[in-house]
Formats: sequence, C-alpha cells, structure tokens
Amino acid sequence: MKTGLLSLLLIPFCFCNAQIALSENFDGAQFPPSGWQILNSHQTNTWQRTTATAINGAGSATVNWIAEDQSEQLITPWINLQNYATAYLMFKVRLNYRFMVAPFQNGNFYVFVTNGSSTQELWVEENYGFFEDEATLNIAVDLQDYVNQTIKIRFHYIANDADAVAIDDVSVNAQLATEPFNLNSKIVVYPNPVGDRFKIQFRDNLILGNYALEVTDIRGTVVKKFDKRDVYDISDLQNGMYFLNIDADGARWTSKIIKN
Repeated sequence: MKTGLLSLLLIPFCFCNAQIALSENFDGAQFPPSGWQILNSHQTNTWQRTTATAINGAGSATVNWIAEDQSEQLITPWINLQNYATAYLMFKVRLNYRFMVAPFQNGNFYVFVTNGSSTQELWVEENYGFFEDEATLNIAVDLQDYVNQTIKIRFHYIANDADAVAIDDVSVNAQLATEPFNLNSKIVVYPNPVGDRFKIQFRDNLILGNYALEVTDIRGTVVKKFDKRDVYDISDLQNGMYFLNIDADGARWTSKIIKN
C-alpha cells in the first residue's frame, strides 16, 4: 500500500474574492461535458455518465470494472488560474477498498495535473487511508503550486479486474490575489471536524459587532445562515466539506470545515 497523506487544509484561512474556476456535476445529458475529453484503451468499457447510481444529483461520471487491462482517462478543459493566490481541487469519489487497495490491489484511481509542459500526480486512492467499501470520499487537494498557470486535471483509472469508480461534483475553487483586511489569525472554529455543533473563538482581543455568518457547500450554494450566537448547529447537514463565511467590518473571513 502506498504511503502519503492528503492534507485537507482544516486551518482557517481568508478566502476573499472567491471564484469557481471549474464546476461540473455531470447532471447534464451531454457526456463528456463540453470541453472535457475521454481517452481510453478499452473499446467499450470507458468513462460514461450514470444516473441510476449517481453519487449526487442526476448523474455521475463512472468507469466500470472488467477482467481485462484498462487505462481510462477523463480530462477537464483548460482551467485558467492566472491572477489567483490560492486554488483547491475538490471532488467526490466512490471506491471499493477491497479491490483497489487491500487485500486485492487490482487497480488504481489517479488524479494528475498538467500545465502543458509537465504532469504531476496529485492524488491516488491509497493516500486516503482506510475507507469502507463503496464509500463516497470528499477530497480536497491544494493547487497552490499551479496558481498563475493554466492547467488540466486528469482522472485516470488503471486496472484489471478491480472495481467500478465514480466521481461527482468536481470543482476548482480559487482566490484572487488581492485581499481586504485579513482575519486569518484572529478567528478560529472549533471543533473542526464538526459533529453537530461548533463555536467561534476570537483571538487578540478582536471584537466584532453583529456579523453575518453563512455556510456554503463546495459549489458556493448557501446551505445555512446564522446571526451572531454562542453555538452554531449544523446537525441537519450531510457529512462533507463546507465553507464557513463571516462578513464583518468590511472584510470576509472564510474557513473550510468538515462535517462528520
């Protein structure tokens, strides 16, 4: 089993001027989606859109297993990260641990990034550690090394007699290089990961008056709104990754939180 850990970047950070550089949920009937590309080694068994077993919404992208060599690639359009200070790739993936990791490592699901001149591995399923068979994993990968570049992301399934893989809600979230007042070190969310409730701690004698607090999903959709209070309840949200946004005194502070 390969070693390596995926950093989920749970430390609060300022995500001001947030932009969605890429967003694809595979809900549309066209597949591959506009600008996306499929490269495959097997004539019939390659990436396709599934609706019956979609991870979220109306559809997901999937590649099925077969007892033959496979090398199936699903590639995003070019993603322009010029003038951004930070960027993160996020996606959901459903995998089978038994036939992809242990005891039968019959396949691998890789995520690569290319800028046209070089290609690097961003993630492979063994990086996650143990997970239950057919679990849906919420993945976030730091693209800091690729800001101010134009890139493509490649989802690459290499296997023989492994198991099906499905992905959904692929996005690249980026932050413009220009920021207002930075509240990074002054506001902390705890606990994080969050069970049902969390609190906010203010440091360095920071005092905020009334502020607006929103919780958004990875697509930027607002799923919860709060007034200022002592405890914030998100027990009704599904497990996964969210952004916590506070607008106060002309500045926006955002922290990535995990609900589990």
